[in-house]
Amino acid sequence: MPTPIRVALLCLCTAAAGALGNVVVRVMSAELEAVETAFFRNLFGFVSAALLMPLVAAPGQSPLAGAFAIPARMWLAAILNVISMFCFFTAVGLMALGDVTALSFASPIWWTIGGAILFGEIVHRSRWIATFGGLIGVLVMLRPGLSAISVPALLVLTGTVAYALSSLTVKAASRHQTALAIVLQLSLLMTLISFGPALAVWRWPSLEGWLLGALLGTMATLGWYTLTKALAIEDASSIAPYDFARLPFTIVPAFFLFGEVPDLFAMVGSAIIFSAALYASRQEMRRER
Repeated sequence: MPTPIRVALLCLCTAAAGALGNVVVRVMSAELEAVETAFFRNLFGFVSAALLMPLVAAPGQSPLAGAFAIPARMWLAAILNVISMFCFFTAVGLMALGDVTALSFASPIWWTIGGAILFGEIVHRSRWIATFGGLIGVLVMLRPGLSAISVPALLVLTGTVAYALSSLTVKAASRHQTALAIVLQLSLLMTLISFGPALAVWRWPSLEGWLLGALLGTMATLGWYTLTKALAIEDASSIAPYDFARLPFTIVPAFFLFGEVPDLFAMVGSAIIFSAALYASRQEMRRER
């Protein structure tokens, strides 16, 4: 399979898993606090990753080979990811899912900037245009000067920065470890890190809560696995535009399940970001040819 198509499919799986995971988080928010939801997501993410390991291990290789040789950078990635998760899960319970998703499109902006600074990735002019276009789109969604910037919106933006830094840390780790080993390590560390905050607000979930937590963890493992595979193949700035596929994956179930429709500013801002990313992608394809 050609590399561009392979990367596209991996990134679309990541987008779908993340969007559907947010829908599950919204349902769970009616029963559990965000920090406890995050704990169950991490716990079941670890379980699903451990069950998946034997299925994807290379022939003759131990399924857990190198899985628990955890480098220090993975602690940093786990802490950043937990911070991002707390921010997003809290915002999901306070904002329309479409608005949360639209604001989270800031993540690819930080990926591009971070990839250039931390890894010396060559960022062509088209990618910088997409980055600045994305910043304009984010400002439209925040609409500064027209209304007070809401606390949930600031939580989402904080979450995007933490998530982007975590993803870049994972990219560094992907040079030396398999994708699923990284997911397994992250899930284990994030479970340990999130247990204390969850214990402070603990409430035993219902049977539905347990099942939703298992579904959320499985979707998270799938999303992280496909993202890590994509990051191992391509530059962070190259895969960033595919993140915008989360919007249609989010607004359709959000409309039918919760009757939510993103507001005008969110739609216009995300359209600006998408247009800039589409321009960058077309320029990249021309450059490849």
